[in-house]
Amino acid sequence: EPAEAEASHTRRRLLVPANGADPTESLRLFFDYFATAVSPNSWDSLMRQLGLTRNEILLAREGVRVPRDALYEMLETWVSNKGREASVNTLLDALETLGERLAKETIRDHLLGSGKYVYEDGEAGSAVS
Repeated sequence: EPAEAEASHTRRRLLVPANGADPTESLRLFFDYFATAVSPNSWDSLMRQLGLTRNEILLAREGVRVPRDALYEMLETWVSNKGREASVNTLLDALETLGERLAKETIRDHLLGSGKYVYEDGEAGSAVS
């Protein structure tokens, strides 16, 4: 736990929806983008990391006509299961855990660049002074 606390003080900056937008709806806006940023070979491991069962992953894959829609369906299942606990920060942390740092950074930069997400105010290391 001390290592976790140390990491949270150094580089852990949380993303939040801009202008107080609904976190779940803001997250959903980017489901299709996530499918382009995360390698299809990592989708199942990512969703297991986020708590989906093998059966939920298989059902999502079987329920789509186009393979790239599978991640969208898996993410929908994740949001349905977790509710407000499903956040972009949880997704980014899961990518980091899986060693998908490039995907994590690409997604983070895209979210910030879209204007739909900003860094949470009051965070240590925030750009606001």
